[in-house]
Amino acid sequence: MNEEYSQILFAEVFNELTTPLLVLNEDFEVTASNSQFKEEYKYDSQTVVDFTNSISAKDRTRVHNELVLLFNTPKNKSYLTDVTIKKFNYNVRVDIEIKLLTKTGEVLVIIDEGILGDSNTHIPL
Repeated sequence: MNEEYSQILFAEVFNELTTPLLVLNEDFEVTASNSQFKEEYKYDSQTVVDFTNSISAKDRTRVHNELVLLFNTPKNKSYLTDVTIKKFNYNVRVDIEIKLLTKTGEVLVIIDEGILGDSNTHIPL
C-alpha cells in the first residue's frame, strides 16, 4: 500500500466522524464552559466522538482507546498507532498528530491543524 492511498483511506474514514472532534491522549485536558457532553459509540465509521465539556482522565483514556479500536478494524487498511494533540490554547486551536502504521510497515504521520467546533478540523485529503 502506498502512502498516498493510505492517507486517502484514512481521511475518508476520519471525515465521516462528527465534529467537533477532539482526540485526546493521557496528558491533555480541556475545560469548556456552557457546553454539553455527548458520546455515542457504534464501533464503525459513523462513530460519534463529541467532547466539548470538562473531560476526566478516565474519559480521555476511553476516547483514545475507542478511536484505536475504530481505526484498527479489519475493514480499514491502515492501523492507528498513536494520536497526540500537540498544542492547545484558549482559542481552542489544536495541532493533532496522527501516526498510522500501514500493512507494509510504513509509518505515516499526518498533522491536522484546526479549531474545535469548526467543520474543517478534519484531516485534508
